[in-house]
Amino acid sequence: MQPYLELFLWIKSIMDKQLQKSTGLLCFFLCFIASLTICGSSYANNVTGFTLMNSASDSDIKPIVNGDVINLSQTGFKLNIRANTFPVVTGRVVFSLDGKSDYRTEIVAPYSLAGDTDGDYNDWTPSVGTHTLTATPYNSQGQVGTPLTITFDVVASPPVDGGDPDDGTGAVVVQGELKKWHKVTLTVNGPASSEGAPNNPFLNYRLNVTFTNGAINYQVPGYFSADGNAGETSADAGSTWKVHFAPDEAGTWTYRISMRAGANVAISDDPSAGVPVELVDGKTGTFVVSATDKSGVDLRGKGRLRYVGERYLQFAEKGDYFLKAGVDSPENFLAYADFDNTPNIGNRRKSWGPHVQDWRPGDPTWKGDKGKGIIGAINYLSGQGLNVFSFLTMNIQGDDQNVYPYVSTSDFARFDCSKLDQWETVFEHADRMGMYVHVKMQETENDRLLDGGNLGVLRKLYYRELIARFSHHLALNWNVGEENLQTTAQRKECAAYLYSHDPYQHHIVIHTYPSVKDHDEVYTPLLGGSSNYSGASIQTVWNRVYEDTRKWVEKSAQAGKKWVVANDEQGGSEVGVAADAGYSGNRGTVADNQNDIRKDVLWGNLMASGAGVEYYFGYATGETDLSAQDFRSRATMWRYSRYALDFFEKYVSVPLPDLSPLNQVSNGWLLGKDGKLYVIYLKNGGSTNLTINTGGNYSVQWYDPRNGGDLQNGSVTKVSGNGTKSIGNPPNSATQDWVVLVRTESQTETGQQSVYRINAGGGSYTMPDGTAFSADAFSSGGNVYVQNNPSDIDKTLSDNIYHSERYGNFSYNFPVSTNGEYKVILHFAEIFTNGIGRRRFNVDIEGQRKLSEFDITAEAGKELTALQKTFTVTVTDNMLTVNFVKGSVEWPKVSGLEVMPVTPTTAGARPGNVDALLSDNEVAISTYPNPVSESVTIDGVDSQRADLAISITSGLRDYPLKHVATSSHTVQVTLPDLTEGLYIMRVQQGSKSYTKKIIVKR
Repeated sequence: MQPYLELFLWIKSIMDKQLQKSTGLLCFFLCFIASLTICGSSYANNVTGFTLMNSASDSDIKPIVNGDVINLSQTGFKLNIRANTFPVVTGRVVFSLDGKSDYRTEIVAPYSLAGDTDGDYNDWTPSVGTHTLTATPYNSQGQVGTPLTITFDVVASPPVDGGDPDDGTGAVVVQGELKKWHKVTLTVNGPASSEGAPNNPFLNYRLNVTFTNGAINYQVPGYFSADGNAGETSADAGSTWKVHFAPDEAGTWTYRISMRAGANVAISDDPSAGVPVELVDGKTGTFVVSATDKSGVDLRGKGRLRYVGERYLQFAEKGDYFLKAGVDSPENFLAYADFDNTPNIGNRRKSWGPHVQDWRPGDPTWKGDKGKGIIGAINYLSGQGLNVFSFLTMNIQGDDQNVYPYVSTSDFARFDCSKLDQWETVFEHADRMGMYVHVKMQETENDRLLDGGNLGVLRKLYYRELIARFSHHLALNWNVGEENLQTTAQRKECAAYLYSHDPYQHHIVIHTYPSVKDHDEVYTPLLGGSSNYSGASIQTVWNRVYEDTRKWVEKSAQAGKKWVVANDEQGGSEVGVAADAGYSGNRGTVADNQNDIRKDVLWGNLMASGAGVEYYFGYATGETDLSAQDFRSRATMWRYSRYALDFFEKYVSVPLPDLSPLNQVSNGWLLGKDGKLYVIYLKNGGSTNLTINTGGNYSVQWYDPRNGGDLQNGSVTKVSGNGTKSIGNPPNSATQDWVVLVRTESQTETGQQSVYRINAGGGSYTMPDGTAFSADAFSSGGNVYVQNNPSDIDKTLSDNIYHSERYGNFSYNFPVSTNGEYKVILHFAEIFTNGIGRRRFNVDIEGQRKLSEFDITAEAGKELTALQKTFTVTVTDNMLTVNFVKGSVEWPKVSGLEVMPVTPTTAGARPGNVDALLSDNEVAISTYPNPVSESVTIDGVDSQRADLAISITSGLRDYPLKHVATSSHTVQVTLPDLTEGLYIMRVQQGSKSYTKKIIVKR
């Protein structure tokens, strides 16, 4: 009689919800059940049939009987199968599919093959072919009833398995700005498929394209792109496949497509795996790439950021080394409401509403006006002088749980085409805004979610999809895991796969827990020349950043491969970096700690030869690691960071890799190159003694890390000779932190470093000889200081550089004694009444438009005195020309202009002692002419030695060069057919090497 009680409960539940119109009807069923119970009648449990369900709409499609056919092209791919039982409610139903006897057990009606939640059926897609299904019922006492078995076929007509006619037309379209470093996209009309297709397009197709230019070649993976515009249409099906490529050379590029189909072929490295997709495989074509036309913060003017064996990453186009400062929080940066299929678990999904105001006309959006908040957030960070942000791409089971690239959290082999297209829109804008993207691929809660932490099918597929979609971005690193708990072997396998499959071999790091023990256990086995890791993403307590950074900088060098060591999380977990004390949204429970963070974290990392910092927001700071949506919450910290980056860019002329932490001060931290330049950081103020081992004359100047600005003089302005020297006292605020710059006179502004420095009034300026003056008002003209020879130029920046609306266009010419690469810095000051202003005007330098528009923000009524824009140009005719052209809106007050060579030029006799050649990077080796077109002469080498090796590198690869001796210490080198641009000439002899920038002009 037990089955009838179950039947009664089921009927009662229906009556309670839907049939509450007649208590008499309910009484009828109660009496009916009671009578059956009293009579003791019994029926055996049995499965009466199967029903095919549409799981998207939770509706019946049709009954399935033995020998039936399911056509996926007609039913769609989101399916389920319900077993119908008598009685309707029984103890449980056990499903067997294709011989797997315990495929699924259901204990709550309705009983479905793929499961459900209160009648909301889960998605299931059967593979094409023949299937056998059995459902066996059991009553509540565990007694088996009568099972039902059927066999059915699954087809897809027209076919979706790579066969004609769904292979597509094979048409290939090359899209994008065909310029060096820009994103070039090959769009291929290939096999029709969908995110849920039984023949998984992500796993069972492999699209690779080989791009070739002369001896250069890159193999770049592609991906299924639905209709090719999924970010706008939310399409999950189509016949478009894409490959993104960022060319590193101008000229003609050839592409050759390989497209294969077969089980798991996407993760196979066997070129012959699977079968060719006939209309696509083997197609070739060409396209012509011109030089980049981008400048400023736009990464497309700087080139790819590469690991080059040093402690700092280097931009390939210009050769500049990179220091980062930016945000590690919120880790759920991509949990954004405007991205498709982004859930709101824990009510943590973001609108990025506070940054909608930072979106600008012309910035990208999707689906109308979606995306303004997150695009505005990137604009804000870039506008504050920051250059990096980080994010998790998968936090299933993690702290947030709202970010993942998949269609669902239960199938890790199918990716969400529209969501990932929308992510790409954000990352592409980040390139334009000069932002380095820190890709954290997993966190501690899910680093064993894919293949148990091993490098299996799902992990390879995940890595491949991220590489295919995002590796073309110019500045990024792959972070194998945040607070990683994988084994050493697993960590090595992950890095090896990323390194071998990323065509550009981006920087690879790993992040671990903060204790010294954790660092040692994770990092030590990953050191060494054979490691695919090129750096560490350090998490440590805030006051141990200097020690931990220096430790891994030095240990990695000792192991044979220098690491790029960044501090990407500082703690403890509750605090991180507190919000500004005056921030209106500050609901945190921790005190403002930004002075300590500035001292111990920011300057602690930089002074230990670290590569920079990302700031963690903590869990008790109002705008927290998960809840943050307003980056203005730490505006003070961004200012401190900008001042630090400005110091190294403006005042440290020795290349960063040549600097090392030294132990030659009695107080503070020292970073320098003995005999050339010393940077001293006095965390607690005061003074220190510096030990100099190489003699010489040195200037002593002070930099304020709290307020930025120009270098200042303290009580001591010069030191000379060997031995221990006092650097004197700071200009003011003796108990506050200060940076002291001690450098040889050839490195100061009294030498060749500054060609022209002009102050246009409205402030004061200290001349290189220590003389201070106040600039005249604009009405009487500005003041000019000409460093080299005052007779070279006779100019003042007069009223017209203040207000072009009155004075129109104007131009300045600056004679330079040596052609080559020069840096031009425009200094601005402006008073605002509303806090925000957009200024449009044109600055043309050497025939290149360098500035046309920018936004600047300040507090209402406050004057910006430290805002500046820096440009790099090449001079070929001994005259640098700067043109100012009035725009549609009046432009800000230009308070100063600087012109200086990127690399100081030195004059002097050529070396006469060949035995002393290549003793270090400061010997008087010369290369001329520079700029160069066909051949270059290198003076200062032993031309007779067989171990003399000369090469040119573009930052991505070396070009070995042949040389012909013209004297005992001079060789002539013929250049290959290089495009115009900046290259690094490397001269090696024995164990010594020398590098110099070479500008190629055609």
